Amino acid sequence: MQRKYHAPIKQPKTTEQTTLFRNLGEFSNWMKRPKDQAELLKDRRKPVPPTMLPMPF
Repeated sequence: MQRKYHAPIKQPKTTEQTTLFRNLGEFSNWMKRPKDQAELLKDRRKPVPPTMLPMPF
């Protein structure tokens, strides 16, 4: 979900803020990227061992 802000964007005053904003921007771009094959295979459902299943009564 994107929001539109009508206030002007202020430049960061310190190098720490600049680094923080840059890292946040890189992280948000990384979250938006499509998953590669290794991540898709990792997200697959795996069967549960029978010892972990509850006893049916």
